[in-house]
Amino acid sequence: MKVVKDAFPEFWEERPKFSEKVKDIIIYLTFSMKCLPLVRLTKLIYISEFYSGLREKRRMTDIKFFKYYYGPWSFDIEYTGTVIAGEEILMVEKETKEGYQGVFFEPNLEQPPTICPSLSNEEFEILTDVVNDWKYMPNTVLLKLCKSTPLFLEAKFGERLKIEKILKEKNPHVLGYEILVTKEEESCYFVECPSLPGCVSQGKTEEKAIENIKDAIIAYIECVTNCEQKNAKITA
Repeated sequence: MKVVKDAFPEFWEERPKFSEKVKDIIIYLTFSMKCLPLVRLTKLIYISEFYSGLREKRRMTDIKFFKYYYGPWSFDIEYTGTVIAGEEILMVEKETKEGYQGVFFEPNLEQPPTICPSLSNEEFEILTDVVNDWKYMPNTVLLKLCKSTPLFLEAKFGERLKIEKILKEKNPHVLGYEILVTKEEESCYFVECPSLPGCVSQGKTEEKAIENIKDAIIAYIECVTNCEQKNAKITA
């Protein structure tokens, strides 16, 4: 117990709490993806916060995320999932593809889901985009994205990840990365991600340029992850 307390000192100042918003997000993502490991679900909700920050200029929830071995971790998500297990959602333990025992969320097909009343239309759109962007993305790429963002890298182990901090910064952030947008010509916007060398894009409008850089960032992280895996096999 002391090890856990030492790793997450901020957590012990305020214990995890149940949230209707988090409940509805868990239900929506689980029914959309059919079967979700708890660690992957946590990362998807973490990414959803960045989508919300970019579009709505605010966080979707007040979930506390902490820096942990396998990326951002949240006791609030785990606790809320435990509370609702057996209702719309089933919580089961089984082996992952990597051979580890893990906790999975699955839809309870015997009980139709609620309409997720706490989610606004904008939040439904954000979660739908998260599903479309990440449903088939390998866990290795998702993990690489979450662990390589400046917000995660700058935090100490066990420290809370202060997502709200980047919402106050001058330049917009996409997936946790600061981006710079400049108008090159009358009908062209150029956008770059300084922390990912060579990651650039453009668009006829600022909104389209930002949408394009999001795709470029995902492709960049996917490429880096694949290269690291190939190098690891060569040196093994």
